[in-house]
Amino acid sequence: MNKKRIDGFNIRGKKQSLNQPEYCYRCVSDDIAGIEIIGAMEEPLIWECNSCGNHMLKFSEEKTEKLLQRAPEISLTTEEWNSAWQGKPN
Repeated sequence: MNKKRIDGFNIRGKKQSLNQPEYCYRCVSDDIAGIEIIGAMEEPLIWECNSCGNHMLKFSEEKTEKLLQRAPEISLTTEEWNSAWQGKPN
């Protein structure tokens, strides 16, 4: 059985919000960011709390998984990932 891509996110619960949530459903922080997945869609697909790292759904789990499946898989080593973060956006 193939592992679902959505399982790579720290999503707790099934609550959805099409608009950026005002607060984290887990820690109630208001420091929320949209996570855009290249190739899935041209806007945030998942919301992330910058305080506790909780991920929140924008769409249902099923729709989110379908959109994630559209995105290409990218394989990076830890060193490549760290190097990319230290560089300027391209």
